[in-house]
Amino acid sequence: MNCKSVQAYLSAYLDGELCGHESMAVRDHLNRCAECEMEERQLRSLKHLLQGLPSYQPAPGFEDRLVANVRSADRRRQFGFRFDWRLAGGFAMASVLVMVGMVMSDRRTPAASPDPGSIARMDSISLDMTRDQLFISGNDPLSGNRFASYGTYGED
Repeated sequence: MNCKSVQAYLSAYLDGELCGHESMAVRDHLNRCAECEMEERQLRSLKHLLQGLPSYQPAPGFEDRLVANVRSADRRRQFGFRFDWRLAGGFAMASVLVMVGMVMSDRRTPAASPDPGSIARMDSISLDMTRDQLFISGNDPLSGNRFASYGTYGED
């Protein structure tokens, strides 16, 4: 066993709730690991202190009142609508921000028109791409003739 698994089993070990082989594995680890042994001693001391505290008995009818309060709170939450000013304020603020953003987006400066050289470059790129696609599909873009490849090259 490693330290993490021993610490997970430590409370059950002290309460005698582990089966035989688990209890022996925890005990063996505690004999080898000083940190886990110190944790076991501290937990044992805490359990001993808690056993010395007096137990508290609730007043008669406490459980019935508790159940009734929980049920009535569930009914109010289920059927009643409570207005929350913080939520309304958040929605109002978000609406204002959206409207300000819309107004500000209309006031943008118009974009400068692209220079004619960049348009010519874009046109030559699209022409090259179209020519390459035609060539790949089996058309000769220079002569306009359709040709087929049979898997051999340079044979008559």
